[in-house]
Amino acid sequence: MSEQKGKILGLGGVFLKSADQKRLSAWYAENLGIGQGEYGEQFRWRSREHPSREHVTAWSIFPDSSTYFDPSAAPFMINYIVDDLDAVLAMLHEGGVRIDAKRETYDYGRFAWIYDADDNKVELWEPVLQPSPEPVEVFQSFVTAVNDHNVEALTALMTADHVFTDALGDQVHGARALESGWRGYFAMCPDYWIRTGQVLAEGAVVLAAGEAGGTIDGIAWRTPAAWKAVVRKGKVAQWQVFADNKPVYEILARRTHPRS
Repeated sequence: MSEQKGKILGLGGVFLKSADQKRLSAWYAENLGIGQGEYGEQFRWRSREHPSREHVTAWSIFPDSSTYFDPSAAPFMINYIVDDLDAVLAMLHEGGVRIDAKRETYDYGRFAWIYDADDNKVELWEPVLQPSPEPVEVFQSFVTAVNDHNVEALTALMTADHVFTDALGDQVHGARALESGWRGYFAMCPDYWIRTGQVLAEGAVVLAAGEAGGTIDGIAWRTPAAWKAVVRKGKVAQWQVFADNKPVYEILARRTHPRS
């Protein structure tokens, strides 16, 4: 069943109006570190639901003489990112919301404007969807998240039915189970790292060889390793490790059979 369209995905922009644009811009830059270039500041982010898709939230200060917010008298305007502008406008029309007749289309998306209950002008933006990243890009993002010990990023890059296969062929199923699994592994090996050499891809399958290492119980280890990933719709559906884990097993064995 296809997902119903006509939803707000996030904030696309925050626009302020000031009688002293330079002074206010300087205040935000000095106190909050928000720059004000030609088009203001841009905050880039990714949603948990679609981590392969990058969004942008624009932040800008307009001069008091700007007519961009008209006919609203408010000194601000909020932009919301929508998944389907036509679907959103159709639902708003049915709900009796005041809709501006103006429409604009650019190479980065389509825009429309509505008015809320206080007659504040609200901007709606349907961005042009960028193509899904290549499997190699997704693979490299996954490797980066592993090396950063960023469990949130790893989880966001996994499909819900993600399958992890270790060097012994044992499997863990599901992104939720892997979230706690990665946390546990990083706790055991707090400086775990992987390095990949040549990366090969054929269709959705990515292969890489390199090495992995870290420290467990104060003992450093390092071993040759290889990885196989299957990418589906910008996320990792399968992650398989091939490695000689003898150094790790020897360290863990000391926990069970400590030397006297």
